[in-house]
Amino acid sequence: MISEISFSTWNINGIHNKVLGDKSKNRDFVDAISNTDFMFLTETWNDQNLYIPGFETINSIIVQSKSKTACRKSGGISLIFKSKFKNHVTIVKNTKNFLWSKSPRKY
Repeated sequence: MISEISFSTWNINGIHNKVLGDKSKNRDFVDAISNTDFMFLTETWNDQNLYIPGFETINSIIVQSKSKTACRKSGGISLIFKSKFKNHVTIVKNTKNFLWSKSPRKY
């Protein structure tokens, strides 16, 4: 049985950056999430699953660019959680504006 579970959220302002590249492969990023059980990333501007060893990822449906001149997609929510919770996470709603999940009270 698990006695504590940690949750966090982070407005990541795009998972890909011109200077840093793919933030999910950046050591500082991985270190920041390594002690968190469930991390919600907002404004990922991405709909691809992230590969971070020991974690699972679920993405929202991303909002498409509003015009042909927009340089990127907008929105995007990712739920990153430790792999040990894989069989305990259920998605309730997944749209361009919501990523709702639930988990049982006991593990």
